[in-house]
Amino acid sequence: MIKIILPFILSIFIAHADNIDDFMNRQQEVGSLLYKQYFGDLIDEDIYDNLLDYKEDIPTLLIFSSRSVPKATMKNYVADVNTLQLNHFIIYRGLGSETMNSFKKLASKEKTFFAKVHPILFKELNITKVPTLVYALCPKEFRYKQCKYLYRVDGDVSIEYFMQKIYDKNKDEKIKKYLQKLNSTLSYKANNND
Repeated sequence: MIKIILPFILSIFIAHADNIDDFMNRQQEVGSLLYKQYFGDLIDEDIYDNLLDYKEDIPTLLIFSSRSVPKATMKNYVADVNTLQLNHFIIYRGLGSETMNSFKKLASKEKTFFAKVHPILFKELNITKVPTLVYALCPKEFRYKQCKYLYRVDGDVSIEYFMQKIYDKNKDEKIKKYLQKLNSTLSYKANNND
């Protein structure tokens, strides 16, 4: 049923969109509705509401993915962004039944994530391999044209590795705090797995 309804809804929005930004905003609204329909009780509204309270550009991690990315990698990414409490989006080029199934497998009451279907962003940033991690400063309400894309790494690397590379380059205090959170979580896991 979703395969029938989604193209119909998107075609209505395309017909009424004044420009591509308007279309992307409306697509985001549809995505949010679909996400709530599938995972309604799993959404942590407090985290989402806190992100909307910011008045300036906020650090944002974009994780470009597809169904070919190993499940273990995606689980690690979701765990890490929850540890960091970092604004983030898992970006997919398209929305198929496999994508919805992967959303369900990643979601849990303890781990939340925000996903977007954004084929234009793949093209704008010339993303040809997944996973790709991008660190950016974005407005509280994500508008890809208003983001400042600062760092990028292609390939199956950990968020901790990515953050370390950024810190090595610019010694940013926010990045240092993210690294400390990740390292304390990794130490805790290592000590409790014995």
